[in-house]
Amino acid sequence: MAKRSEGQRIGSSGQRLVELLIEKTGAWISRRQDEDFGIDLEAELADPLVRGEILKLQIKGTTEPEVTHQGVKVVLETKYLRMAEGFRVPLVFVVADITGHQAWYIWLQGWLVEQRRVGKTLASFKDHVTVYIPETDTLTAGLQGPLKDVARWGHENQMVLSLMDTMRTAVATRNEKVLLSLAELIGSVDAAYQDFPLEQLIDTIVDMSTQPRAMWELSMLGRFLAIVGRSHGGKISKENVMRMVVPGEGASRAGLNGLGALYDAHEEHIRAMNLSVAFEAAGHREVSYYCRLREKFPGVKAMDLAFGNYDYTVGNFTVVVDDKGSFVNKWANRGESAYLDFLVLDESPPDNALALPPAEQSSAS
Repeated sequence: MAKRSEGQRIGSSGQRLVELLIEKTGAWISRRQDEDFGIDLEAELADPLVRGEILKLQIKGTTEPEVTHQGVKVVLETKYLRMAEGFRVPLVFVVADITGHQAWYIWLQGWLVEQRRVGKTLASFKDHVTVYIPETDTLTAGLQGPLKDVARWGHENQMVLSLMDTMRTAVATRNEKVLLSLAELIGSVDAAYQDFPLEQLIDTIVDMSTQPRAMWELSMLGRFLAIVGRSHGGKISKENVMRMVVPGEGASRAGLNGLGALYDAHEEHIRAMNLSVAFEAAGHREVSYYCRLREKFPGVKAMDLAFGNYDYTVGNFTVVVDDKGSFVNKWANRGESAYLDFLVLDESPPDNALALPPAEQSSAS
């Protein structure tokens, strides 16, 4: 007969403790999730009625919680964070002290949103990440207040999560009107709740744009990014701009439209990033060309640059436009990536001409 390990005993005891704490509130119903991978318990709010307002709980039992001045130390495996990112039901991680009969919690989706606000992505975490839960965030206190709001989808971070899901659905159902309206709505959410995690939005759009999509879908995402760029570009980081424009091996058409909008609405902020040098160093000379082209004509908006009579030569790159009407039509359909469709490299000038700093490059052009 197999013998139960000490770890299994502590785990089972931790789960029973959490079940007891849930039932003692009188406002929740607990259910075991023995067949659900990675989930130990389900807690359903019954205050005042049962309405399908549910939390999923993953429990880590312990006999000696590590409590520091920063809080209760817990090591989260990234597999649980990846699980939380894909969940549509709130996922709560609980540390259960079976010796002291106490438990602390962290709502994982909300924590992930907060990490995006400070520039950290799920991909930036290796196999695990250390988190400190405030000692005041006991499971009992959470079940009596904050976790009720989470179960009812009443937390401000759930507004962010809902908007992200709406964006995905709008693209999947080809509803451009909803998608473009959503870009404006994000501004209202940002004003109401402060600091919409623009990084998370960009990451989601980038992931969507790298999947196989029709040209009109990419154009729709590009227009969405352009609206977001105009509204929020003043606080976008250099790293986010680069990921937006080059999410993989090549440039994103949607990302280039977003970059164009950033130059239009936040030129000083974008110029200060010295993107042309950064893109060239990363091996993306065509994108570097686009940045130098925009910086060659300060104050000129994307539409004016495309429709006007401008010299598109920068260093040893130029845009060959034999038929201006054809170029304008392509720009109207594809946006800023049209420049790359007509781009030609002239090998006669020194190959390092494009590597000049922006100011020198403008005068040399």
